[in-house]
Amino acid sequence: MYDNKITITDDSSIPCSRWEDFGVKCNQESVALESLELPEDVKFVQDFLGEFVEKTGSTIAQHILDNWATERACFVKVGDGVLGTHVGTRV
Repeated sequence: MYDNKITITDDSSIPCSRWEDFGVKCNQESVALESLELPEDVKFVQDFLGEFVEKTGSTIAQHILDNWATERACFVKVGDGVLGTHVGTRV
């Protein structure tokens, strides 16, 4: 079982996989990848993470919110081009 009491340090020597890296791992013929730019997308992800923290006490989600200026770059907006866009895939 997952233990959400993990201690996270702000270690800049551990790089986040950026969305460019994620692109290699998915079929880009069927999806479009974008950075998280639109204010409504950012709000959606932040609200979702905040709700997750409230319901689970997740220290990881709280760390992401507390370090949003850096962590934001770890999120990818994945669009399927047909059914709409799924926001906030973290890579």
